[in-house]
Amino acid sequence: MYIKSTVELIYQGLSVDEEGNPINVEISKNVKCNEAQTFSVNYYNSQQRNQRTSRNLVIPTYLTEDICIDGLRYELMYCIYECKKYRVKSVLKMRNTRQQMMLDIDEVR
Repeated sequence: MYIKSTVELIYQGLSVDEEGNPINVEISKNVKCNEAQTFSVNYYNSQQRNQRTSRNLVIPTYLTEDICIDGLRYELMYCIYECKKYRVKSVLKMRNTRQQMMLDIDEVR
């Protein structure tokens, strides 16, 4: 069962400032998503995670790929869903389709 919603995806890239210091730069996109049911309790226990703070979001595959702009590569690292910030733990393939991927996300505290 899916719950239709929206999510803000946050992509991070590593750049340097004028003095040569590394800085994180971000790009964000608001997209539609589906929230899927969570995995079994054993899945979260084996990874030492809390099931209550984890979500599974289904988004189009092309949104999970890195973005290259002006020679800088941005990687999907975080998302904001229902006013909470989550870290993307893994990107999982959907069984029946190549057009969608599942984001296994965990709440940032």
